[in-house]
Amino acid sequence: MAKKEIAHIIIAILAMGFVMTFLNNQLDANTFLTSTLFAAIIVLVSVGGKKIGAYRRDIKIEHSIWKFSRWGFYQRSQLKTPVPMGLLIPLIISFLSRGAARFLTFLQFDGKALPTKVAKKGWSRRFSDLMEWDFAM
Repeated sequence: MAKKEIAHIIIAILAMGFVMTFLNNQLDANTFLTSTLFAAIIVLVSVGGKKIGAYRRDIKIEHSIWKFSRWGFYQRSQLKTPVPMGLLIPLIISFLSRGAARFLTFLQFDGKALPTKVAKKGWSRRFSDLMEWDFAM
């Protein structure tokens, strides 16, 4: 894992811990640490499961904070700097609803195909590009 990916995962864990603490309406250190521990377990199991599944399908995935950069169909319909929606939306929804609404989506991942070991395994693969089926599996 790259340092940037690790930093994004840590930021997501801390943000998730804060949102989960805010959901309990108790803003003390003990609740924050407990919520952050549960957030770390949730995020690390999710990221680890995706990494293991991707490795078995010969895909390299990289996690980052969910970003919004394209607002239209045309090439010029892009923002110069992406907006980190994975941090803004959960925090804004938690503050506006005073903890009643739960929006815990922080990370996104991008994948690319690795040089396959298909010849060694004796499998045949029909497509050279990644399909949605590969990510679904």
